[in-house]
Amino acid sequence: MSMERFIERKLRKVFRDFQQEADSVGGLCACKDLTYEGGNRPDYKSALVQQYYMLRYFPAYLAEYYLMYKHMLQERFLGESLKVISIGSGCGIDCWGLYFAICDSGGDPKRVNYTGIDIVKWKYQEILHIDNSYFINKDITEWTKLDENDYNVIVFPKSIGEFSDKDFNIVCDIFVNTDFSEKRICGLCSLMDIGKEGDAEWQGQGPQDGPQGHLGAEGFSRLYPNHIGKVIHRHCNHCNHCSLPFIPISLRKYCSNSSSSTTT
Repeated sequence: MSMERFIERKLRKVFRDFQQEADSVGGLCACKDLTYEGGNRPDYKSALVQQYYMLRYFPAYLAEYYLMYKHMLQERFLGESLKVISIGSGCGIDCWGLYFAICDSGGDPKRVNYTGIDIVKWKYQEILHIDNSYFINKDITEWTKLDENDYNVIVFPKSIGEFSDKDFNIVCDIFVNTDFSEKRICGLCSLMDIGKEGDAEWQGQGPQDGPQGHLGAEGFSRLYPNHIGKVIHRHCNHCNHCSLPFIPISLRKYCSNSSSSTTT
């Protein structure tokens, strides 16, 4: 399956569930919590918030994570086997990006072991043929060290921006307390400024034509269904309390400066 077809399939599923959930709870008011302005932390336990998050961010974030992992693979810093722990993995968008990056690099997904940890139980988790994939629903700040010592890839997919200084220091102590068996470890993070609401101005790493040549800025405009925004606006017009400026994050914002970093 191509990345494009996967995005289309996932968007259809999420949007169908989103409409049902919105009808069930009587509107989209809960989605107003999906903002990072002023250091707000959204309530990801809400199914509606999770679905709204996916509709806004999933395609662009998938492209960013794909490029992040592809860059890591091109560096050839690690050996053939990858054992990844993703901290704040959500539904596992970075796992999907890893799968497509491995496939496009001529690699074998069977050589990958992926563990995603998140305090919230997310919907739509899918392992995408990375058979050794696991999701742990726990608060990592309650750990004293990692659950295993042979990870060689540590990932913060956007989540690094949502840790308080206190919690991030706890995570750093977890790394210090882990007796890693691997001689080489790669750290990946995807950065965002959660102090600003300028979501549409976030930028990421990637070539002008986008991953696989079919998810570039112009291709994305054709890929993203216009009717999703129209339905959301229609819901808002029937509610005096909702005013959701639905702007899916475009890949156009991922075609100039880099906001993803790789540390080895």
